[in-house]
Amino acid sequence: MTRENEPLKDIVARMLSAFKKGNERGKLVQAWHEAAGPAYSRHTEPVSFNRGRLVIVVSDSPRLYELTLEKKALQDTMNTILGKKMVREIRFKIGTVHTRGES
Repeated sequence: MTRENEPLKDIVARMLSAFKKGNERGKLVQAWHEAAGPAYSRHTEPVSFNRGRLVIVVSDSPRLYELTLEKKALQDTMNTILGKKMVREIRFKIGTVHTRGES
């Protein structure tokens, strides 16, 4: 069956699934910024989430080191905020952080 002949219920199901994934990503990003707090949030950015592994880009090495020391507490806080054990692992890497509407 081609997409042109796809039943409406399948199209709606696919769209709802995509919306749910986008909404879930938004919740993860929000939970990260809440767990990290403003001091770290400005210098970090969640970039991927796959199979429970959250990858966070960090702007510099000293902050990456500090966050690594707090990794377990951040993971536990995120899962508490999310209301379920979604984040099984957090990985940090150095990179460019795009600010969230700040000047």
